[in-house]
Amino acid sequence: MTDDRLMLARTERIESTRDRLVNWARWSRTSRNRLHTCCSIEGRYRPERLTEQEEADRRTADDPIDVRDALAVFRAVNPANGFPVRFTLALSAEFIFRLRPDQFRAYMRRHGEHVREREYDELVRIAIHAAANALQRRDMRVTLDA
Repeated sequence: MTDDRLMLARTERIESTRDRLVNWARWSRTSRNRLHTCCSIEGRYRPERLTEQEEADRRTADDPIDVRDALAVFRAVNPANGFPVRFTLALSAEFIFRLRPDQFRAYMRRHGEHVREREYDELVRIAIHAAANALQRRDMRVTLDA
Protein backbone atom coordinates (compact mmCIF):
# COMPACT_ATOMS: atom_id res chain seq x y z
CA MET A 1 0.00 0.00 0.00
CA THR A 2 2.79 2.45 0.82
CA ASP A 3 4.44 1.72 -2.54
CA ASP A 4 1.24 2.76 -4.33
CA ARG A 5 1.07 5.99 -2.34
CA LEU A 6 4.72 6.71 -3.04
CA MET A 7 4.24 6.16 -6.77
CA LEU A 8 1.12 8.35 -6.75
CA ALA A 9 2.99 11.12 -4.93
CA ARG A 10 5.86 10.93 -7.43
CA THR A 11 3.45 11.01 -10.36
CA GLU A 12 1.62 14.02 -8.92
CA ARG A 13 4.94 15.80 -8.32
CA ILE A 14 6.06 15.18 -11.91
CA GLU A 15 2.69 16.33 -13.30
CA SER A 16 2.88 19.46 -11.14
CA THR A 17 6.40 20.09 -12.43
CA ARG A 18 5.23 19.55 -15.99
CA ASP A 19 2.45 22.14 -15.46
CA ARG A 20 4.98 24.59 -14.03
CA LEU A 21 7.31 24.00 -17.00
CA VAL A 22 4.44 24.64 -19.43
CA ASN A 23 3.71 27.91 -17.61
CA TRP A 24 7.43 28.80 -17.82
CA ALA A 25 7.43 28.01 -21.55
CA ARG A 26 4.35 30.16 -22.19
CA TRP A 27 5.99 33.00 -20.26
CA SER A 28 9.20 32.53 -22.25
CA ARG A 29 7.33 32.73 -25.56
CA THR A 30 5.43 35.93 -24.76
CA SER A 31 6.55 39.10 -26.46
CA ARG A 32 6.89 40.94 -23.14
CA ASN A 33 9.67 38.61 -22.04
CA ARG A 34 11.81 38.88 -25.17
CA LEU A 35 15.10 40.57 -24.55
CA HIS A 36 15.48 41.59 -28.15
CA THR A 37 13.23 42.03 -31.13
CA CYS A 38 14.18 41.79 -34.74
CA CYS A 39 13.51 44.93 -36.69
CA SER A 40 15.14 45.65 -39.98
CA ILE A 41 15.19 49.06 -41.56
CA GLU A 42 15.78 47.37 -44.91
CA GLY A 43 12.36 45.75 -44.73
CA ARG A 44 13.62 42.18 -44.51
CA TYR A 45 11.80 41.40 -41.28
CA ARG A 46 9.33 38.55 -41.51
CA PRO A 47 6.84 37.90 -38.71
CA GLU A 48 7.12 34.69 -36.75
CA ARG A 49 5.37 31.71 -38.31
CA LEU A 50 3.32 29.68 -35.91
CA THR A 51 2.35 26.06 -36.22
CA GLU A 52 -1.33 25.17 -36.04
CA GLN A 53 -0.82 23.90 -32.48
CA GLU A 54 0.76 27.20 -31.37
CA GLU A 55 -2.01 29.23 -32.96
CA ALA A 56 -4.60 27.08 -31.20
CA ASP A 57 -2.72 27.49 -27.91
CA ARG A 58 -2.71 31.26 -28.28
CA ARG A 59 -6.39 31.37 -29.12
CA THR A 60 -7.42 29.13 -26.22
CA ALA A 61 -4.97 30.44 -23.60
CA ASP A 62 -7.61 31.59 -21.13
CA ASP A 63 -5.62 30.85 -18.01
CA PRO A 64 -3.19 33.68 -17.30
CA ILE A 65 0.52 33.12 -16.97
CA ASP A 66 1.77 32.98 -13.39
CA VAL A 67 4.79 35.25 -13.79
CA ARG A 68 6.15 34.67 -10.27
CA ASP A 69 6.12 30.93 -10.73
CA ALA A 70 7.62 31.26 -14.21
CA LEU A 71 10.46 33.31 -12.78
CA ALA A 72 10.96 30.74 -10.01
CA VAL A 73 11.17 27.96 -12.61
CA PHE A 74 13.50 30.09 -14.75
CA ARG A 75 15.84 30.56 -11.80
CA ALA A 76 15.67 26.89 -10.82
CA VAL A 77 16.54 25.57 -14.29
CA ASN A 78 19.09 28.27 -15.09
CA PRO A 79 22.61 26.89 -15.69
CA ALA A 80 24.03 29.92 -13.88
CA ASN A 81 22.45 28.55 -10.71
CA GLY A 82 23.99 25.09 -11.10
CA PHE A 83 21.37 23.30 -13.21
CA PRO A 84 23.05 21.15 -15.90
CA VAL A 85 23.20 22.86 -19.30
CA ARG A 86 22.24 19.64 -21.07
CA PHE A 87 18.99 19.45 -19.11
CA THR A 88 18.20 23.14 -19.62
CA LEU A 89 18.61 22.69 -23.36
CA ALA A 90 16.40 19.59 -23.33
CA LEU A 91 13.65 21.40 -21.39
CA SER A 92 13.86 24.40 -23.72
CA ALA A 93 13.65 22.18 -26.79
CA GLU A 94 10.66 20.27 -25.41
CA PHE A 95 8.60 23.03 -23.80
CA ILE A 96 9.64 26.38 -25.32
CA PHE A 97 10.65 25.55 -28.89
CA ARG A 98 8.58 22.33 -29.18
CA LEU A 99 11.14 20.71 -31.43
CA ARG A 100 10.57 17.40 -33.12
CA PRO A 101 13.10 14.69 -32.25
CA ASP A 102 14.87 15.13 -35.59
CA GLN A 103 15.24 18.88 -34.97
CA PHE A 104 16.33 18.24 -31.38
CA ARG A 105 19.59 16.62 -32.40
CA ALA A 106 20.63 19.57 -34.56
CA TYR A 107 19.62 22.01 -31.79
CA MET A 108 21.76 20.18 -29.23
CA ARG A 109 24.70 19.90 -31.63
CA ARG A 110 24.53 23.65 -32.27
CA HIS A 111 24.95 24.19 -28.53
CA GLY A 112 27.89 21.78 -28.22
CA GLU A 113 25.94 18.81 -26.83
CA HIS A 114 25.98 15.62 -28.86
CA VAL A 115 22.84 13.53 -28.44
CA ARG A 116 21.40 10.69 -30.46
CA GLU A 117 17.88 11.14 -31.76
CA ARG A 118 16.65 8.08 -29.88
CA GLU A 119 17.88 9.55 -26.56
CA TYR A 120 15.43 12.44 -26.79
CA ASP A 121 12.58 10.99 -24.72
CA GLU A 122 14.87 9.66 -22.00
CA LEU A 123 16.81 12.93 -21.76
CA VAL A 124 13.61 14.97 -21.45
CA ARG A 125 12.26 12.60 -18.80
CA ILE A 126 15.46 12.87 -16.75
CA ALA A 127 15.49 16.66 -17.20
CA ILE A 128 11.90 16.90 -15.89
CA HIS A 129 12.88 14.89 -12.81
CA ALA A 130 15.94 17.11 -12.30
CA ALA A 131 13.73 20.20 -12.64
CA ALA A 132 11.31 18.76 -10.07
CA ASN A 133 14.20 18.27 -7.65
CA ALA A 134 15.58 21.76 -8.33
CA LEU A 135 12.14 23.32 -7.81
CA GLN A 136 11.64 21.37 -4.60
CA ARG A 137 15.01 22.57 -3.26
CA ARG A 138 14.20 26.15 -4.30
CA ASP A 139 10.74 26.04 -2.71
CA MET A 140 12.23 24.65 0.53
CA ARG A 141 14.89 27.39 0.54
CA VAL A 142 12.25 30.09 0.06
CA THR A 143 10.15 28.59 2.88
CA LEU A 144 13.13 28.56 5.25
CA ASP A 145 14.06 32.16 4.40
CA ALA A 146 10.53 33.43 5.11
